[in-house]
Amino acid sequence: MKILHTLPALNRGGTERFVLTLANHQQKHGHEVVVATFDHTNHWPSESSHLRIETFHCSRAIHRFLRQPDHDAHGFTLFLKDFKPDIIHSHSHWTSLIVNACPRQPATYIQHFHLEYPEWESSDRLFQRKNLGRWQLTLTSLLRRTSFIAVSETTDKYYRKNLPPPLLPRLSRLPNFLGLPSRSVPRTRWHEPLRVLSVGRLVAVKRHFSLLALARSLISRGLNFSITIVGEGPLAPDLELEIEKAGLQDKIRLAGIRADMIQCYEDADILVHPALEESFGLVILEAMSRGLPCIVEEECFGPKEFLNPGKDSLAASFSNPEGVANIIQRILASKSYFQTISANAIATSKKFSLEVYWNRLAPIYGEERRSC
Repeated sequence: MKILHTLPALNRGGTERFVLTLANHQQKHGHEVVVATFDHTNHWPSESSHLRIETFHCSRAIHRFLRQPDHDAHGFTLFLKDFKPDIIHSHSHWTSLIVNACPRQPATYIQHFHLEYPEWESSDRLFQRKNLGRWQLTLTSLLRRTSFIAVSETTDKYYRKNLPPPLLPRLSRLPNFLGLPSRSVPRTRWHEPLRVLSVGRLVAVKRHFSLLALARSLISRGLNFSITIVGEGPLAPDLELEIEKAGLQDKIRLAGIRADMIQCYEDADILVHPALEESFGLVILEAMSRGLPCIVEEECFGPKEFLNPGKDSLAASFSNPEGVANIIQRILASKSYFQTISANAIATSKKFSLEVYWNRLAPIYGEERRSC
């Protein structure tokens, strides 16, 4: 089977790691796999080294009203004609637009909803003005017999609300798999000073600025600790400036992007995740697989699909730094509690294996008899 995965670029992120892990798995089990991107950025040289990565140019892919699609992805169009994929698996709305702007292929089309795309909302008048309204997305999806995958209960509810009725039977909910190996034994101790980790893009919704208030609260309690923030994004300069203004340079460090995420998790003692929105929360599941007690924003809905607060994780409001600090102290007050949370986190993570994921994805591909 020929499988084509499409991504804007191989930036450092959960979706990109997900795609490369899945592509490597499919290739390992005899499928011919290509990952198509539209930018030469590749922050995953090791993970993509055994894959065929094809990079194309495209700066626009806009359907004109009752006319031929207007795009400049001619190289990609020629590639599709030559490769003749059986599966075209798109992992972003933008790459789906590019695929739909190219001549139709005799393939199974998959649009993977890793995020909630407002273009599918009927109130999106900006896209209406671009002549690519919700009705046209619907028509294109019907003509190409596109199937849709939502990564969590939250995203599934969003698209069941916004997808037009003719497309609803094609929507499946398929939680992400865990790409990192789970720890074999739970943690029994923590470092001195305590190592607190946060992972995510430096954007407003991730709420990394709340970690400054948490740091001040921990300092007031006399705790010896450090906070490492892994990720990059547009708010990096502002966050660094605020850390300096608060005099917290010795407590909070911006580590940028990291290629060695297993080691990153292993070096930490606790994960804090203050984000208000997550489609799924793969970073949390990865940290749990390495036995980290995770403190997650209680209003964040995506991770609720797999978390059992109080057993394999902790829930808190990061708007209340004192409350988060109380939870950290409670974890550190008992080695047996720390070990229990760690063991339960590892057990939860093992439910999201790649093998289980493929068994559920194969029927969507139309490959019930070709299980990897």
